[in-house]
Amino acid sequence: MPEDQLRTVRSFCRVCTSLCGILVDTAGNQVMKVRGDPQHPLSRGYTCPKGRALAKMHHHPKRLEQPLMRQDGVLQPVSWDDCLDDLASRLRNIMDQHGPSAVGIYFGSGLGMDAAGYRMSELLHLAIGTPAKFSPLTIDGTAKVLVTALMGGFPGLSARPDYDNANLVIYIGINPVVSHGHAISMPIPPSKAIQAVTERGETWVIDPRHTESARFASRHLAPHPGKDYAILAYLVREILAEGADPNILASHSVDSDVLRQAVAPFHRDHAATVAGVSANDLEDLLAAVRKAGRVAVDTGTGVTMAAAANVTQWLAWALMILTDSMNRPGGVWFHPGFFRQLDAAPLPIMPAEALFSPGPKSRPELQGFLGDWPCAALPDEIAAGNIRAFINLGGNLITAFPDENVLRPALEKLEVFVTLEILANETTALSSHVLPTKDQLERPDVTFWDFLSSRVSAQYTPAIVAPVGERRASWWILTQLMQRLGYQTPEHLPADDRIPGADDIAVAATAQGGRRDFSQ
Repeated sequence: MPEDQLRTVRSFCRVCTSLCGILVDTAGNQVMKVRGDPQHPLSRGYTCPKGRALAKMHHHPKRLEQPLMRQDGVLQPVSWDDCLDDLASRLRNIMDQHGPSAVGIYFGSGLGMDAAGYRMSELLHLAIGTPAKFSPLTIDGTAKVLVTALMGGFPGLSARPDYDNANLVIYIGINPVVSHGHAISMPIPPSKAIQAVTERGETWVIDPRHTESARFASRHLAPHPGKDYAILAYLVREILAEGADPNILASHSVDSDVLRQAVAPFHRDHAATVAGVSANDLEDLLAAVRKAGRVAVDTGTGVTMAAAANVTQWLAWALMILTDSMNRPGGVWFHPGFFRQLDAAPLPIMPAEALFSPGPKSRPELQGFLGDWPCAALPDEIAAGNIRAFINLGGNLITAFPDENVLRPALEKLEVFVTLEILANETTALSSHVLPTKDQLERPDVTFWDFLSSRVSAQYTPAIVAPVGERRASWWILTQLMQRLGYQTPEHLPADDRIPGADDIAVAATAQGGRRDFSQ
């Protein structure tokens, strides 16, 4: 085949957890176009602009093609050996002098959608043994996981609307037509999923803005920002007042009188005043809940990044529990996982105290949550001299973390700041070492976060084009770093990611224990 002959490769997008099927047109190593795959069983030809922009991303003028190391204050191209040797030496010196806790690690979304790379990053963190672990969990998702653990007993339960049967879906602080869901994905395209429920029953959007999703909904309520909890409190109050199913209260609640007392003040007029919506709208929403019987509530960053996030999320769960909507047809269902089979054995019940751990020394009032420290504490930890080196695994900290004006000068004080990335950005510009990884079109992959998918399924894609420049697989980069630091690495991994089939060996290791063998 001539090198410039056009060919099309079937793959799937890893920009977000929707994992839409895509067709990638290439000519040699040029990516000509990315489009939706009409034969894909889940997305059926749909893609969003971000997925279709993968070709532009691959050929981006700011793409990173070789390792960079700061010398005399300037990032300069160096060999992989020189970069990794220098990085490992400096990390080892810091750990020997100040202990493992002097090294912080951020698990970014970039590496989060790279199955083999993410697995190796977990091993690196375990080997270093630092408590200074950060991730997007404490930026926009804590409330969901916290309430899931406190009310469901296990933080890994991911409730999503039963779009095949639901007659009432309430969206609060989420715009799925644009976001495709918050953390967990929804059926694609989102607009049609919302329309299907609307045609069968009702969809309500509760959001201060008249969003794109609101255009497809039955009704839209625009409460005061951060006051949506009052709407849920009113619904819960009325359901309890009219006599909730005693069997549900007996089997799914602990001390329901506490809930009654909490929502008692939120009668119709008070809830309407607090939320800034009309009393008639509240009555209509309550009537819709009564008519549907079961209800699915889906929340997003409008809830999880608000001051009342935990209360709102707790009330959303309370409403769904009281209407017998948890893991029931027409309500929400819990994804059992494909690779991590959550239904293979009874789930361990996690007590509340197990969710939390001591937080950073500079901010003793902040607790660690599920092994993560709050991202907002990073500048203070650096300023206090507690964190001297930072390993950034695929995140643009400058745009993702709170308060750039505080974060930027803190990052500049680090002795070592290493970033794994595919594009030069504000964060790589501050780094001491920049390690260019293969982008998603240059590597094979599987759907690592399978339990966030809209269906119980898994996908595999081959690499589509050869890596540009000196880009290497993230699993190989981290393996090399671990070895230089004196840590053991998995024996099954090839010594060189450029060996034919090496990436597939690394990917296969992440897919063990699935509902189907990786070879199938």
